[in-house]
Amino acid sequence: MVRLVILAGGKASRMGQDKLALPWGKNTVLGTVLRCALETSKLLKTTTKQDIQIYVIAQKPIATYIPTDLMKTFVSLDGHWILSSNQLLSQNIYLGLENLPKRISGIGFLPGDQIGINALELSALIRHFLDSKPQILVPFCRHNGSPVIFHRKYVGRLKMLEEEQGGKHVLQSHPEYIERYSVSEDFLRDIDTPEDYRKSIRIFQRNEA
Repeated sequence: MVRLVILAGGKASRMGQDKLALPWGKNTVLGTVLRCALETSKLLKTTTKQDIQIYVIAQKPIATYIPTDLMKTFVSLDGHWILSSNQLLSQNIYLGLENLPKRISGIGFLPGDQIGINALELSALIRHFLDSKPQILVPFCRHNGSPVIFHRKYVGRLKMLEEEQGGKHVLQSHPEYIERYSVSEDFLRDIDTPEDYRKSIRIFQRNEA
C-alpha cells in the first residue's frame, strides 16, 4: 500500500494568492488534483485490489477547496485532511509521515497544483512501485517530476529535512537508487505563476468545449 501525500500548505509566493482555490471547471485547482487521487484509489481497487491512503496537508479547511460531492467521497475512502499552520515544506512533509502503519510500503508526495495529473498514469505509476518495490520511483518526461514515491526505509531521512528542503534534496543525495518511470509531458504540468494559470485554463476550457 502507498500513502499519497498531497502537499497544499505552501506559500504560493509567485502567485500572490491561494492558487489552490482558483477555479478549474466546476472545481478548484486542489479539488481537481484530489479528485484524480480519489479516482486512482477506485481504479486500483477495481483492477488490482490494491489501494492507496490519501493524506492532504493544507492550511485551510477542506470546504475551502472541495465541493460537497467530492468531500463525501473523500470521507468514504478514509481520506485524511491535516491542517498545518506551518508553511515550511519540510514540516509539511513531516506531517505527511505521521502515524504510518506497517502496511504502507511507500510514500508519494504530490503537489496540490499539479493540474495535469490523471488517474490512468498515476495508478500505473503506483502499480509499478507496488510490483517492483524500487527504493525511489520518479515520474519522468524530459525532467524529473512528481509524485516521487519513496520506499518507507527513507522515512528517517525525510524527517531530517530542514526549512524549505523537500524530496529533491533526498534525490540529490541518493541518485544511484532512483528509478525513472516514463509519463506524458502533460502529467507533470503544474501552476507556479499567474501566466501558468491563464495558459493552462485556456487549454482546459478549449478541451472541454
